[in-house]
Amino acid sequence: MAADLNSARRSRWSWGRVLGIFLGVVALLLGALYLVVVFAFPPERLAAMLSEQVKAATGRTLRVDGGLSIRLLPTIAVHARDIAFANAEWGSRPEMLKVRDAAFEVSLRALLDGELHILRIDVEGVDALLESDGAGHANWQFAPAAPPVAKPSAAASDGGGSGLALDRLVASDVKVVYRDKGKPPAPTLAIDTLDIQARDQGDEIAATFAVGPRRWKVTGKTGRGVALLEGRSEWPFDLQLGTDGATLAAKGTLVTKPKVLLVADVSAPVIDLARLGLVAASPTPAPARAKAPLFGDTPLPFDAVPAIDLRLGLRVGSLKVPGAPPISDLQARLSSTPGKVLLEELQFAVAAGQAHGRGELVLAANAPPRLDVSLEAKALSLQALDAASGGGDRIRGGRADVALNLAATGRTPRALAASTQGKFLFSAADATVAGGAAAAFDRNVVMTVLKLLIPKGSSNAALVVECAVVRLPFQRGVAAIDRSIAVETREVAIVARGEIDLARQTLALEFRPKVKKGLGLNPANFAELMMLSGPLQDPRVGFDAKGTVRSATSVGVAIATGGASLLAPMVLGDSEGGSACAEAARTAPAKATARTAPAAGDKAAPKARKRGLFGIR
Repeated sequence: MAADLNSARRSRWSWGRVLGIFLGVVALLLGALYLVVVFAFPPERLAAMLSEQVKAATGRTLRVDGGLSIRLLPTIAVHARDIAFANAEWGSRPEMLKVRDAAFEVSLRALLDGELHILRIDVEGVDALLESDGAGHANWQFAPAAPPVAKPSAAASDGGGSGLALDRLVASDVKVVYRDKGKPPAPTLAIDTLDIQARDQGDEIAATFAVGPRRWKVTGKTGRGVALLEGRSEWPFDLQLGTDGATLAAKGTLVTKPKVLLVADVSAPVIDLARLGLVAASPTPAPARAKAPLFGDTPLPFDAVPAIDLRLGLRVGSLKVPGAPPISDLQARLSSTPGKVLLEELQFAVAAGQAHGRGELVLAANAPPRLDVSLEAKALSLQALDAASGGGDRIRGGRADVALNLAATGRTPRALAASTQGKFLFSAADATVAGGAAAAFDRNVVMTVLKLLIPKGSSNAALVVECAVVRLPFQRGVAAIDRSIAVETREVAIVARGEIDLARQTLALEFRPKVKKGLGLNPANFAELMMLSGPLQDPRVGFDAKGTVRSATSVGVAIATGGASLLAPMVLGDSEGGSACAEAARTAPAKATARTAPAAGDKAAPKARKRGLFGIR
């Protein structure tokens, strides 16, 4: 028994001695490896190798101004502080990139082969400046130096053959500022976290960032980041972006040669503009003072198309805009080339109807911006439109068509308005206005006009509007109306004359009711004349029951909106010239006054006025 115990003790002692010797050998090997690495590859040499690789890939200098230290386990890592990456020679500051703290993990096997394969970079406190010189040059456009002499590793070759390979980048507390020479800086991009990992077919990215007050999260896959540094011709991406109010998916390719081109398809199930902060959730009540003009003199926020060609496809399942009915199934294509932005194939569903249109913005050198817009919407629900504008149950039923075809040129909103050319057309039928709504004199222009249709003493009765037409032809910002605005019930019709002047931002209209013949109604039961005049943003309403008020202007007025398909035959009526709506839809505007006549030598304007932009369907 004692012999067995002694044998067991000797066995345990033997295994303990073997384990101790083994651990000692491992410690000696690690110590020797550490000494070899430290003496053969001191931190300064590793920093120099990194700087050489960056110089070869970008043509720029990478400088380490702070302290350096090395760590052996679990991987070889160099810790550095105060790193600076040089800016372009014409840049506004010496450094394009400044990093407060960074750690570089490198591959020992590649290092022993004389190569630098970076397994991971962790950076914190990054100050990045992206800028352009206003002449088509950007500081992120690099001119790589001669390739390094050392043979690239397999990993490096996968990254593009520059010899600079990177498996993972982790960053935090990153600030990115973009400046275009001569223009105010763009909002700062604040990146809270960024994680980019190299995979077989590209990079995987996950990030959280903020632009202004709006915070975003992005995940997805992209081409290799080193491909951008090396100026590869194509860089694919497949990203998902989310924020409060929107979730977007963007898939496409960034092409850098022979010119910069971004091709992408963007889709979103829901976009809520109020939650995105792009528009106010509810209109702010106007202060009790003179209202500001509708069109101001602040220069437009664009004077040139970005120096990048765009080919974007857009799909939105539901677009929510405060004060407007929900928009669904929105599809469009947006493209830009030097000097032009084109929105085409725009179509969407709204207020139980369908709409389609297009737009073009031309930004030519040494010329004011030119804007052309066309839109046609059919079978819109008047009840839905009224409810979206806060009307509640004021209007029931009714369908409307809208069409516009407008062009304008100018550097400010006022200049654009003053140069407006084209037509706007609105037609509606079979709407019922709830009893008392139209009679309420609340300075709502539409409801005030409808008041003329209600016989005296019957303000609580529902008002059935058989048809309404608003046709506004614009010439140099002025719409002349001569019975081209009309509203009809079974008993009475209203026609309008006057002028709308977008240049002066004023209007002067008279609305006169006409009792239809053959119904045995007394015209004295209806108001005889209503005047609407003053600034566009705050017109004043006045009545003249005795009919002594003269017309405010001798020219006919048309409202600037859009040319939609005209009233259906049931709305226009079958009687010859008996319908005020039919007359409003067909009639040509009165001749413009000398003040609004086309300038000498302008041959296109008279031709457009003579035949119009829209025909009767």
